[in-house]
Amino acid sequence: ADEFDRTYRTLAEELAGRCALFDSRSVTEYPAQGGDGVHYDGLGEAGKEMARRWAQAVIVEALRNLP
Repeated sequence: ADEFDRTYRTLAEELAGRCALFDSRSVTEYPAQGGDGVHYDGLGEAGKEMARRWAQAVIVEALRNLP
């Protein structure tokens, strides 16, 4: 498992029963080349658009799961 899998599992274990946890990797789009593989800001205008789409998808998912 990669670092992100381990981090997510640790968060899920620590937060179990306390609050909802959304794994944003399901809505994360990142190019195979360029940038550092984590942050969008190093990708210029294309990165800004990717970040906007990511944020919108996270908001939609959060709203869908609110009580």
